Amino acid sequence: MKLWLVILTVRSRLCGWGVVLVLLSTWGGYVRALDVAQGGRALGDVSDARDTRARAVSAAQASASRPQSDPAERGAATQLVGLWTTHDDETQSPMALVRLSVEAGRLHGRIEKILDPLVKPHERCGACPGERHNASLVGLEIIRTGVWDDERRQWSDAFILDPENGQEYRLGLTLMNGAQSLQVRGFWGIFWRNQVWTRSTAP
Repeated sequence: MKLWLVILTVRSRLCGWGVVLVLLSTWGGYVRALDVAQGGRALGDVSDARDTRARAVSAAQASASRPQSDPAERGAATQLVGLWTTHDDETQSPMALVRLSVEAGRLHGRIEKILDPLVKPHERCGACPGERHNASLVGLEIIRTGVWDDERRQWSDAFILDPENGQEYRLGLTLMNGAQSLQVRGFWGIFWRNQVWTRSTAP
């Protein structure tokens, strides 16, 4: 009877130690696997960081290699800069002189002189919105925010204001007749309206 108790006791202890050894072995494998995974992620992070730096350096070098110049210094961008005569849509009689200029890389157009005899010399834009409301027509900025698009070789993101109704339209500009005429197209949704301005010889 005592012998069986001794055998059972020994077997129980061996089984207990076996369970402990199995658990320790499993834990050790898990820790090693975790270390390998973390090490892989760390190497991946380092690799990603190096790739990011390499791409940044390449982009900076490519940008530096491209000629950088202000739009005011590029002939194609400034062909329409100057004084233009606007005309009535129907009668084609001269209406005003508008000065197109480039300031800080952006296109602007201001009324410099009123030519329409029916408009009073000191008339103001009562229909104009915002800060241009009731501003004098002479000196009124009717074209603004245009930026030069190198790829398309034209001014884009420009808008033109119609002082008669206070509406602002997306603007398209096209030089014609050896840069002596300018097609001015105002867009409103899918609709548009064209005018043709002529280059003025006035000083």
